Formats: sequence, structure tokens, C-alpha cells
Amino acid sequence: MRTPPLQAVHLLPYQRRWIEDNSPLKLAVKARQIGYSFAATLRAVVRCLERRTTWIFLSKGERQSRLLMEKVQEHIRSCGLVAQACESTFFEGTLIKQLETRFPNGSVIYGLPANPDTARGYSGNVTLDEFAFHADADKIYAALYPTITRGYGLEVISTPNGTQGKFYELAKAAGLVDKVTGYREQVTGKNLGLHDLRPVTCNLSPVPWSPHWCDIYDAVRQGLKIDLKLLRAGCEDESAWQQEFCCQFVSTAENFFPPDLLAACLSAEASTDTPLLLLASAPGAFSGLGTRDSGLAKEEGPSPEPRVPSPEFFLGIDIGRHHDRTVFWLDEVQPAKLEDRNSKIAHGVTNFEFRFSSFDSSIANHKSQITNLSVARLVRTLAKMPFAEQLAFARELLSLLREDGRPLVRRACIDATGMGAPLAEALTREFGHRVEPVVFTAAVKEDLAFRTKRRMEARLTLLPDTREIRRAFSAVKKIVTPSGNLRFDAERTEAGHADEFWAKALADLAADFQPAASYADAFLADGAPLISPLAFAEVDTRFSIWDF
Repeated sequence: MRTPPLQAVHLLPYQRRWIEDNSPLKLAVKARQIGYSFAATLRAVVRCLERRTTWIFLSKGERQSRLLMEKVQEHIRSCGLVAQACESTFFEGTLIKQLETRFPNGSVIYGLPANPDTARGYSGNVTLDEFAFHADADKIYAALYPTITRGYGLEVISTPNGTQGKFYELAKAAGLVDKVTGYREQVTGKNLGLHDLRPVTCNLSPVPWSPHWCDIYDAVRQGLKIDLKLLRAGCEDESAWQQEFCCQFVSTAENFFPPDLLAACLSAEASTDTPLLLLASAPGAFSGLGTRDSGLAKEEGPSPEPRVPSPEFFLGIDIGRHHDRTVFWLDEVQPAKLEDRNSKIAHGVTNFEFRFSSFDSSIANHKSQITNLSVARLVRTLAKMPFAEQLAFARELLSLLREDGRPLVRRACIDATGMGAPLAEALTREFGHRVEPVVFTAAVKEDLAFRTKRRMEARLTLLPDTREIRRAFSAVKKIVTPSGNLRFDAERTEAGHADEFWAKALADLAADFQPAASYADAFLADGAPLISPLAFAEVDTRFSIWDF
């Protein structure tokens, strides 16, 4: 099979250097959206056409994996070739999707969401895409590094993500930390030739990485067609600009949410735009998992599993008008068996443990079987929207009914600080106890922030993987005042004031409530004791009643 010449493809110098570098260990620190994914996938296609081999792309999530494999297909079509593309399940019974492309000569390219299990599942050349944002990055690297002893290559590509984590450690070893391009002042001035490019040099390190580095200024100087001034004007967050476009590893010591924690909770399962009519088709009060149709008579034989309540929806509303934006955050809280949650290793929902205080064994057994996971289903941002339109959308959400006639949104918490007070008052008057106004004080913000963080640390939250949400959570700072008090705040920019985070925190507060009577109903419907012991248990204050 004849490999199409690279001369037929228009490549920028930094892309060509990456494709032509056949070192077994390669590492690139690069700016966002400068074409490295294009180069990495083209390199894989070319090498697969040259000889029979296997190539694995590990991305931080299923959506990113799918985008990379779409680029692979584009390269194949541009070569005029026909290759077989398909999708399958990596582990039976899990949600990990394996995307693959097979070539006529037997070569294959796989695209997978990254975790240590998928890393161990294959042998071949590996490209770690946006490795700084992978959850369990240390374990993934430990699982993959031995592949080079079998003649395969390991390629690591990412934008910086703070001064911690495995990618930062590797970049530092390769001499790619604290580099500053010499071309920033010359981007719009002198047009240097390719012979003026100075190669990146590597510090001495036990691992012989072949280093590559290219920030946005260097990419423009080498021919990337982009309006640099317009791009800079649209990025108000200086820390984001330095990391995402200038390839600087910015310290996140003050960040309340460490990058590793945030990365572990980002998931393709969460969404920002689920249609309202689809949400309204949610099932009734209780699902029938492990139960009989009637709980009035108990048959002989093994005891049935406890009836699991169906998903509930909780709403958080952070109000803004002139400077900040109003954000509506709707979570679906999914009660589910623990083993079901542990099976979703594609989304990082693993290895969390339950803690108990003074509950009897029956309560502990019930808690060990059922837990709850909040999954974002709708994140709607209204920028500079009149209050009347904000109120109308809130009413639309709160008025939605399920198929059984119950309200879709069980409970909502709304920011009633300052200009949010009139909206909160109107919604409380109309929807009663389902709406709780929340006035932001230092103590309230601390409570909100720690509640959301605890749920993220327990892997009980799935967040949409969008730039806006990542930026909002990364913007939250924990500041210790001179008097020793904690203060939670975020820099106000054109992109907001961590509005998405506060809306999410309000949704978590709304979900931190569940009448114990529903558990008594569950036991009754299941044919078990008439009253659940949970209805009278002294609840450990570290958990909400909804957690049980």
C-alpha cells in the first residue's frame, strides 16, 4: 500500500516537526486550537499506512475521543482510502465506548476515554491527548510507560493545567516549564524566516523525552491564520490566557477546586441542553428495580432488593443583571445501587466509600446498597436579560410536570441577594415551599462551596465538560482574611463571576433535602417493614437524608 506523501498536505512547521519526529517518547506543551490534534491524528494514519501497527488515542472523555476519531476519518477520506470504522463496548456492562478504525493492511486505530483500566487493555503506540486534564493521570502513565519496552511509542500532548499533576511533572523533566517565546513582541512586526526558529532544548532528565513547545504567538509567527488581537481581547481571564494560549503553568494553589478533582467530575454523561419535554417524561415516584408489582404480599424465597426511588430534579438559580449573568442549573439526582455507580468507570465514578456513625446494621445495609449521583441536565445562561424574561423562564421550569402529574422540579434554591430578591419573592409566592430564597453571606457561601466540594470528592457529581463550566469552577478562590475567616470569591470578568459554580452549588443545596416519609413508602411498597428505620434514625450531619 502506498503511503500518501506529506508534501501533499499543508502543514505548519510545528505540525511537520511533530509528525516527522519518530522518537519513542515525545511530549508537547502547546496552546489551544493550533492544530496539534490534526497533526497527531495525521501522524497515526500515516504510520498505520506504512506498516501494520496499532495506535491508541486516550482522551479525557468520550466526546473528545469521538472528535479525534472524526479527524482520523477525515485524513483517511482525504487519502482516497476506504477503512472500516465502528463502535463497540470496551468492558461488557459498562459505558466505555471504544471507537476504532481498521485499515486494509490490518492496522487499527482505537479511540478511548482515558482511565487506568483502558490504559492496560491494549498494546500499541499511544497518544495521550490533553493529558493535563486526565483523571488518575499518574495511574494511566504508570500503566502505559512499559509499552516503550515492546517497541511502541508514547506521545503526550496537552495544554498546561496548573503547577501540579503528572503532565506538569513530565513537562518540567523535559525542560518545558517556564519557557517564554521570544516572538511575542515580533508577531506583528518582523517576519522571521524558518531558519530563525530555535529548537527546544531539553534539561537533563532520567527520561529522554523529545520535547515540543508552541504557544499562540509562536504558532502565528509560523503561519497560523488567526486574529491574535481579537483572540486576546476576548479572553479577560489573565490566568486562563497565560495557561491556555501562552503555555505557562500557572499556580492553582488558591483554587478551591484542584484541577485533578474538577477533571474527575467532568463527564459526557452530563449535559447543558437536555430538551425540557424529554425531562418532563421522567418516570413516576419509584422505579421498579428489584421489586414486584405489588408489595401487599411477600412471596417465599430470597428477599427482594429495596425499591429504588426514581430520579428527582433540583434547580439552582444564580441571579445577575448588568455585570454578571443569570444561570439556571438543573440537576437530575439519580438514586442507584452502588454497584451500578461503580460500573461507570468511564466517568470516574469509582472507589468512593461510605461512612457511618451510630446507625444499626439494617440502616447501614440500606445505605451500602443505594447512593445518589447528581448529573447536570440543563445549564442555561441568560446574559443581560430583563428580569421579566428571567422570571418567565424560571416559571417555565418550575411549572413542568412529569407524566404522573407531579412537578418535575422537586425543589429550587434561588439567589435572593440584592437584585435577586424580587425574583425570589415572586417565585416563592407562586410556588410556595418548593422555592427557597438564599441570601449570600460569607457563612452561606462557605456552606455552599464545601457542600459541592464534598460531593465532588465523593465522585457523586457529574459536570458538563464545557470551557465555561471549567473556567467558573477554576475561578473560585478560597481566601483567608486577616481576621482568620474564610472567604470564597472569584474575579469578575466579561466571562462572569463564577456564575455557573454558584448556580450548581444552589442546586446541591436544593437537593440536600428529602422527606423521610418517602423511605417509609418505599419499604411499604416493597413488602418490608411498614416504617423504614430511616424515618426515625438520628442522621449523621455529614450526610443529607437524601444521601441514604
